[in-house]
Amino acid sequence: MKNLLVVFSAIFILAAAGVEKVPDALKVVFYCDRGVGVDLVGRLMDDCPEFIVTFANGKEIGEGALNGADMVVHSGGSGESQFFGLGEKGVAAEREFVKKGGLYHGTCAGAFLVLEETRRKRNQMVPFKPDDPEHYRGGATVELEFTEAGLAAMGQKGPRMVRYHGGPAMIPGKPVEGADMKVFAYYGKKMEKIEKPEADVRGMTGKAAIIAGTFGKGKIFICGPHPESGRSTQDIFYKGLEWLTGRKLHPSPKKRIAGAPNVYAPMGYNTPEGARMLQTLWHSADCNRVLSPAKGDVALLIGPKKKTFKELKDFKGPVIVLSNHADTTAGIKASGRKDLIVVSSAAEATAKLKESLAKLKNCKKNDDKTGGK
Repeated sequence: MKNLLVVFSAIFILAAAGVEKVPDALKVVFYCDRGVGVDLVGRLMDDCPEFIVTFANGKEIGEGALNGADMVVHSGGSGESQFFGLGEKGVAAEREFVKKGGLYHGTCAGAFLVLEETRRKRNQMVPFKPDDPEHYRGGATVELEFTEAGLAAMGQKGPRMVRYHGGPAMIPGKPVEGADMKVFAYYGKKMEKIEKPEADVRGMTGKAAIIAGTFGKGKIFICGPHPESGRSTQDIFYKGLEWLTGRKLHPSPKKRIAGAPNVYAPMGYNTPEGARMLQTLWHSADCNRVLSPAKGDVALLIGPKKKTFKELKDFKGPVIVLSNHADTTAGIKASGRKDLIVVSSAAEATAKLKESLAKLKNCKKNDDKTGGK
């Protein structure tokens, strides 16, 4: 935990104008490690004054990161990889945490993780299993048909269309001691924008998409699709959290700062260091974070993949890369790209970002004085 505090201190050098938290805000721990992308779910929760969001890897969870927490969250990625990322101690810590009264929120892979299944490694807190654990179904826009329990618990009035990307279609499995679950929504017949029709997305119809209930003294809410990914469906995401926490949420997203530099920072990094840096950047009072390189003035890449650099082929501004892998760093430096800044720590990345933002602001001031001449 000392290492986490050091990382957080370094990252908070970048001034943040985050949401002011209420005195009794719930302490939320995001799993950030193997098999997970955390960015969007974490940001939406961080937008709520009712939550204080922190990040921990599997080893830290196994060593007590959940002590004093109210909720643990697993977002999309790979459920089996998350199981191995948690390790034996992390898996035991999460089960004990929920059993004693903690809250668990899982989306897509985070839903897979807690199902009852023996063929693949799961955390086995929910007496349901995936209908087809061997095949990835790709993406689509799918219909959610809410049960009476789901309509009442989540304040819905009828079916909704939401984004789906490979999450579980759940069917009853073996009983799990201490678990009492209800289906809140099934996948409906309507399926649109199917990316992989050969993967039989339509075969999910009539199978559970959202399940909620209790495990021991704790509560669990899991969702196969991604309502958080679209503004028109984020209310479903928040309603699920309200059922889980028993609290009314008041999201307060950051508004765009007119005239401020734009930082292109892609989503989905799976370390506590990277996640906290992106959360802080999202709320920064010095810049706007954007998710398209075409809109960015400077790029911040944390542990990037090779394909990321293809997206930056025509990018004109400075590119700051945080990489701890020697091979990746060597490959990046060999690309011959100008304005490339490669660093190995969050503190260095933050400092370089501040420098770049200051230069951009000075350039803008000079342009304003000279009329852009």
